[in-house]
Amino acid sequence: MDPSRCSDYGAVRDVILKEHKLSPRTYLEFFNSLSRGPDETYVMYSARLRSFMSMYVASRKVDSFDSLMSLLVADRIKSTLSESCLRHVLSVEATTETG
Repeated sequence: MDPSRCSDYGAVRDVILKEHKLSPRTYLEFFNSLSRGPDETYVMYSARLRSFMSMYVASRKVDSFDSLMSLLVADRIKSTLSESCLRHVLSVEATTETG
């Protein structure tokens, strides 16, 4: 990374995310499996939930409420698909820019 950009949070975040290659599916799994720790307040827990959901939504390039609704419905439908059908859907998603 160019040292002149290391003070830009967005640039540093993008480099880290690209390096770790976190996929939208990973963000969603983190969000769905997150649980509140015993020493964690509900405010802290909600902030972590919000952070993972924000990263998931950003990684799926959602830019409107309608897009968010479509994404959530599609994710719910995908959770009910058979394994072979899901693999096909995910392979088609991988070939598009927005998934």
